[in-house]
Amino acid sequence: MAHHHFVGINPAGLSFSHPTPPADHPAPPSSGSIHTPANFASIQEPITDPSAVAARRRGRPSTRGEAGVTPPPEIGWWEDRAPSWHKDAMQGGKSSMELLMEWSEEMKNQGHYYWMGVRDGGNLHQGASRFRDYLYAQHGPIRRSSKAIRNKVENIKQKFFEAQEWLKDPNGDHTTMTIPDVEKKLNKICRNYRFWETIFVELPPVDHEAGQNAEGSSSNQTLQSASQTAVRQGNGPLIRGIPVPEMGQAAADDAQRNVRRRLNDGSSATIPSDSSLVGRVLPASYLERTREERDREKHELAKKQQALNREQYELEQKKDERDQKRFEWEQTKHLVETALKIRELDIIPLEAAMIKARALYGQAREEDQAEATL
Repeated sequence: MAHHHFVGINPAGLSFSHPTPPADHPAPPSSGSIHTPANFASIQEPITDPSAVAARRRGRPSTRGEAGVTPPPEIGWWEDRAPSWHKDAMQGGKSSMELLMEWSEEMKNQGHYYWMGVRDGGNLHQGASRFRDYLYAQHGPIRRSSKAIRNKVENIKQKFFEAQEWLKDPNGDHTTMTIPDVEKKLNKICRNYRFWETIFVELPPVDHEAGQNAEGSSSNQTLQSASQTAVRQGNGPLIRGIPVPEMGQAAADDAQRNVRRRLNDGSSATIPSDSSLVGRVLPASYLERTREERDREKHELAKKQQALNREQYELEQKKDERDQKRFEWEQTKHLVETALKIRELDIIPLEAAMIKARALYGQAREEDQAEATL
């Protein structure tokens, strides 16, 4: 047992000045002629970097996992920190949120719906991995792991659907707000609400041959048969079930060429005026825009109806007040006429006649109330 004399001491030739490097940083080659004895390898304990342990305990998503995929900070642009997705842009570059929105829109234009997990569109885990690679390829400002990306997307979806529920509530306070105030509240609940509406809201798939396909036929066969039918009719190929014009006409009409794209600046695609497009499925951008316009029109009509109801209620109140004043005036007039007749009959002063007339009116009112109760 020749190695027992190494326990508790620092034998010559050993160096503990460099801790074990993190997994994503390869260990530097050893320099000099100093070598560790072979028989000491069995008793030495690995030294762990305290900062790495603290980072794992804090659970920072920017420092966890995927060490073999994420490169080291070679030129200083790949920072290992986790500030806001909106405020991490460096000078002349884009923030993580801008890159996420850019990539999400591009993927949806290509027919991939990673964040919604729809049919043949991918799922959240695949989308997070692909966006992580995209973030690296675009020299993103901060290292973002797949788990951090998934958490961020889930957070955005939660806020988006919360804003959508608020907007759909028929008894919500948005019914009395102006459109700018509604948009401001939506963006307060979910930042960039109108953009994420184009990502998270998917139109129902169009089945051109529903009821004609045999039971158990796949969606690919349905899409292929519909595409062949459209080509025979001269309507051009299908993009995910939506026919578009031929390449020559598509180059001139951006709304038809890119049926998955919906502009976020408020513009909308117009209805195709070409007679060859009659009866065709309209682009998704036009359908989504039309639905938004209908919602805005309903909102405006509801506001106008509320204003009309309020004015009608005020007019009815004023009419009731006028009727009440007229009734009181007629009562007073009749009371004075009665007092004058009493003064002439009883030959008494006018004040005494008024007192007697009021007493007669009170007695008549009590008799009327008694008859009403019976």
